[in-house]
Amino acid sequence: MRMLAQLEFRRSIAAAACLFMLANIAKAGPPFVTDDPEPPPAGGWEINIPFIIEHAASGTEMNAPLFDLNYGLPNVQLLFQAPVKIVEQKGDRAVGLGDPLVGIKWRFLSDEKSQVQLGLYPQVLLPLVCCPRNNISYKRAVAASQALLILRNTSVPLARHR
Repeated sequence: MRMLAQLEFRRSIAAAACLFMLANIAKAGPPFVTDDPEPPPAGGWEINIPFIIEHAASGTEMNAPLFDLNYGLPNVQLLFQAPVKIVEQKGDRAVGLGDPLVGIKWRFLSDEKSQVQLGLYPQVLLPLVCCPRNNISYKRAVAASQALLILRNTSVPLARHR
């Protein structure tokens, strides 16, 4: 019985070590699935300009580029995103300004001792008429426009602001 318990303990340690190594491999970069609660420094800017390409059986969509502008206030971040959208579906191509996204991130808890931060990050999609509403990006953006409650242990930095 004791030998079985030791074997289970060793398996648990090995599994935890594997997960730790895999987590170390993961790199953060736009587009993020979630966000951290930390805004840029007050008066500072965070500007990201990724190029995003999504290909599906129905066609290809590109945000080429996506302008992601963030301005920092004390415990607040103002967000404005606007993509240059290129959509190709069934041989047709549409090019133009994609749907802008605006938001405000409010970090309402930052406990240095426990290194826990909590923030609220509501975002609103401002639909334009450039592209069809049944495309992939539109569905994702509508889902992302819901308010998010973000909990993060800041001892493991996910993103750095300069």
